[in-house]
Amino acid sequence: MVKLADLVTKIEKQYREEKKIEAQKIHDDLAAVIQGYNTDTQTILFVLEMIRYELIDSKAAQIFGKK
Repeated sequence: MVKLADLVTKIEKQYREEKKIEAQKIHDDLAAVIQGYNTDTQTILFVLEMIRYELIDSKAAQIFGKK
């Protein structure tokens, strides 16, 4: 008989592995796009920070019902 704790552990491990694979794919895709631009590191970091802010702002608006 499978213990509940063992089942939960297995599901958590599978979930983490799927998220790891998903994150690696996103990383690889973004790295390929960024490499296509011939620009300085500061500009790339600035753009990534803008995207980060936009995503956080959008999520906050969704959670708190703003906009």
